[in-house]
Amino acid sequence: MSSIKINIFNIRLALIISLSVLLGLITFIANPIARAENPDALKPSQSYVVNDYANILSDSSQQHIIDQAKRFQATKSQPQVVVITVNNTDGMDMKSFTNELTLRQVWQAGKKGQDNGVLIVFAKNNGQNNVRVATGTGVESSLPDGKISQLLNENRSQLKSSDNTQINQGLMKLFDEVCQNIPTDGQAKASSKATKGLSLGWILLLVILFPLLSIFLINKLMRRNKNYASNGHSSVSGQSSWWQWLLLGSLLNSDSGNRHDSWSDSDSNGFGGGDNFTDSGGGGDFGGGGSDF
Repeated sequence: MSSIKINIFNIRLALIISLSVLLGLITFIANPIARAENPDALKPSQSYVVNDYANILSDSSQQHIIDQAKRFQATKSQPQVVVITVNNTDGMDMKSFTNELTLRQVWQAGKKGQDNGVLIVFAKNNGQNNVRVATGTGVESSLPDGKISQLLNENRSQLKSSDNTQINQGLMKLFDEVCQNIPTDGQAKASSKATKGLSLGWILLLVILFPLLSIFLINKLMRRNKNYASNGHSSVSGQSSWWQWLLLGSLLNSDSGNRHDSWSDSDSNGFGGGDNFTDSGGGGDFGGGGSDF
């Protein structure tokens, strides 16, 4: 009997241990805070600029980041500001974690040669809420470490909150302030479609002057024809008036058609919707500049 009791006890003990291990695995899978992202395996999203692995950013915030990326794309220098949220850095400090990312080509944001990329990395780290802003070598002068530290401290209360909504707002404020300090060197060159032919200014000038000049010339011809008819050549006046009005109408119609085409061309140069936005790193160099808490 005693051996049977021991066997039953061992079976129960084995079941308890198995259930404990199973519950631990379920908790590990269900609770993303416990997991750590590997910087050597982390892959950019389709948009590249939004990588919300910790599920913090709202849809509107993600779209806001993409819209800013589109505006940056339309400038000469084409800087990039990438936002990354992770659950855990597995004991790595934020500088080491971010440096590991920038050593990989896929995370080298910014235009190659100008090195004007910025990474904003947020890690929950079991409630510590660590943030680092890493700058490419080309923007370190406009975003020195001291300036970044100031921006982080200004948004500390929201970034350190336990509420994801507050963290989201803090990240967006930090993102906007970082973007405002990045030089863009003006707008990019016009598209090849826009540069063909006359500039918009000349087109508008012709739109205004051409019909006025046409009316002036035709009116002058009509007056001359009227004087000619008053000298006894009435038949000529009747024969010529119809083609003068026909010429005036065709000139005005062709002019209005040209105006429509020019505005139609300008309306077709917009970006696609945010859902279809794709981007990748431009190969910018990161020299280790930045700040974090």
